[in-house]
Amino acid sequence: VTRQVPPVVVRAVEPADLPEDPSSFTTVIEVDAYRGEVTSVEEVLERTPGVQIRRFGGEGQPAEISIRGSTASQVDVQLDGVTLNSAQSGAVDLSTIPLSLLERIEVSRGGGSVQAGSDAIGGVVNLVTRRPGGERRSNASLSGGSWNTWRGNAATSGTARGLEYALAYDGFGTDGDFEFRRPALDIGGVVIEPDPETATRINNEAETHAG
Repeated sequence: VTRQVPPVVVRAVEPADLPEDPSSFTTVIEVDAYRGEVTSVEEVLERTPGVQIRRFGGEGQPAEISIRGSTASQVDVQLDGVTLNSAQSGAVDLSTIPLSLLERIEVSRGGGSVQAGSDAIGGVVNLVTRRPGGERRSNASLSGGSWNTWRGNAATSGTARGLEYALAYDGFGTDGDFEFRRPALDIGGVVIEPDPETATRINNEAETHAG
């Protein structure tokens, strides 16, 4: 027996484009304005009103975002509109996202359930990658620091023989191990000096490559 049923029409709200003019709820960060000044996505984001960054160690270690007191799982972090939040923890490790490969960062504070789903209670962060085409643009940088820390990146984009292109690389590495002085212990008025006096922080190294 074949039964014919009437058509089912499903309607939804199409997400609107982010307005070009910033407001108290939306901030558009142009990454070019920070080149040579900051080195990571989390450093740029923590300068944005209402945004707090929680770090789990030194440079290159995991970092999570909170907007207006939300948890990391309540902020929808997107790359060109595609959600990056982990299905297991609901959070995104911002330290794994290279700043040099981005064109701009769009931060929307407050509930974003209409555009991004019910998980965006704190807000939405959209990371927009460098776009191909246009006039040729190239930049490169290399820096180093303590504990054998280094960071290097290079990017270029433009048009050649009618072909639009955008190429970029970002690398970071650090030993992370450092020596520190162990504190003396005061137990019932008896001061116990540590032996040895110093110790070394280990298992703190990090290395990332992105292109």
